[in-house]
Amino acid sequence: MPNNAGRAVAEFIFDDNGRMEDEKMGNHGECSRSHDADFRNWQDVDHKVFTALDDAGIDWRAKTSESGNLLHLVARSGLSQERLIWRSQFLVDKGIDPTAPDADGWTARKIAEHYILNKFRFYEELGKLESGGVEVEWQ
Repeated sequence: MPNNAGRAVAEFIFDDNGRMEDEKMGNHGECSRSHDADFRNWQDVDHKVFTALDDAGIDWRAKTSESGNLLHLVARSGLSQERLIWRSQFLVDKGIDPTAPDADGWTARKIAEHYILNKFRFYEELGKLESGGVEVEWQ
């Protein structure tokens, strides 16, 4: 359900407006954190938040304010590849069509490639999701 800003709660969670994680953390981020600890932290948080939203009955397939789906927001995000892949698999498991175009006719994969995030494993994963070549299970 959209709020006064015209956006659903899930849009706020999935959309970081393309900002990069490292820009949010400053220049020291990569050297001062353990990749393994970071991975466990975000995965735990994402799982808890998405489970709570799911339990609340969120419509994962609802259109965004830009007439796309939540996968389109994930595709333009600056998150780590691992997090992008996890979120993409989660959304496809919830029924989002990875081949669905947005209002401009772009798929999530085309958006990710357009933003030139240099996240080649993520591009590959989106391609597999588009072709149905990945069996996803988020829990």
